[in-house]
Amino acid sequence: MANDSLHSNALCFSPIYKNPTYLPGGGVKMTFPACGAKKVSIKGMSGYTGLEDRVYDFLPLADGSFELTLYGIRPGTHYVIFIVDGIETVNPTIPLYWVLNKAVNSLDIPNPDYDFYNVKDVPHGQVRKVYFKSELTGKMRAINVYTPPSYETDFEKRYPVLYLQHGSSESETGWVEQGKINFIADNLLAEGKMEEMIIVNEYGYGFPDGADAEKDMMALHQQNKFQEVLVKDTIPFVEKTFRVIADPAHRALTGLSMGGMQTCTTVFANPGLFGYVGIMSAGVRNKRFNPKPVISDEALFKATCKKVLVSGGELESNNGGFLNLDDNEAFFAERGIPVLKVLSEGAHEWQAWRVAAYKWLPELFR
Repeated sequence: MANDSLHSNALCFSPIYKNPTYLPGGGVKMTFPACGAKKVSIKGMSGYTGLEDRVYDFLPLADGSFELTLYGIRPGTHYVIFIVDGIETVNPTIPLYWVLNKAVNSLDIPNPDYDFYNVKDVPHGQVRKVYFKSELTGKMRAINVYTPPSYETDFEKRYPVLYLQHGSSESETGWVEQGKINFIADNLLAEGKMEEMIIVNEYGYGFPDGADAEKDMMALHQQNKFQEVLVKDTIPFVEKTFRVIADPAHRALTGLSMGGMQTCTTVFANPGLFGYVGIMSAGVRNKRFNPKPVISDEALFKATCKKVLVSGGELESNNGGFLNLDDNEAFFAERGIPVLKVLSEGAHEWQAWRVAAYKWLPELFR
């Protein structure tokens, strides 16, 4: 059985039942509950998992349920679709995540070389859901906030803050549920490898009250007011509500994919606000995001930005990929800003972003 971190959002730590079961040698055993169906199948949602281009049929069992064991799936978090009598649906007994603006099942194949996001017997911080009203949109918003173990005992201590963003069509839940960021931080803190910090996960969309979201993705990005919500609403709320150190040297912004693009636009439009900048699976200047980046105050940005992360999965950074890490690194190096470049395993997916986070957290607020 794989570590409980892989089941942390469904059937969490149950001694009775877990689905799927991860087997030695990279196998995964899945069941689908009895539902009166005649046929159950599964297919992958992306082209780099080991599931692509095939549909796998489950074996019906005597009690009406279904079972399937697969091998050869690459380690990482892979979204899957279940097909029941020809209808695409979800398996209610396998962890569900919010992606593509809907609930989707995932298989999280362990990498035997990794334990940094496992649940270990170490002091654990808290993850809380916090609600506040945005003055800019007029709507209530929710953030996930990780506080380190000492936050509940050392009431005189104040902490730096990492604002850590998800990708397109996901939500503020992603970095905890899929990314395991709380377990990564717990383990690094227990090993003395990172500074204590608060980690805030904000919902990456914000629209004026009464506005309908655009259907086209690029039009949606133009409509989205997340940057203004973060700067004008979220950060002031966090700094009023939690015991934080409210200055640029103790404030970081990092994001993946869409969140990486938002990180670029936010820090370039607000130089002097963040001392640390992390860009995962997004480009500062390339064919996909920000082809002509403009920093509103170059001198202030160079004076206050202490370090930058640029990272991506090896399959999105090769010759056929959209991401050029060397070009992204050069953009900041030309300005004399230290850069941590991380090339992770995999592609545009959570395993790559977990690795990047594991290497980035120890660099912050030093």
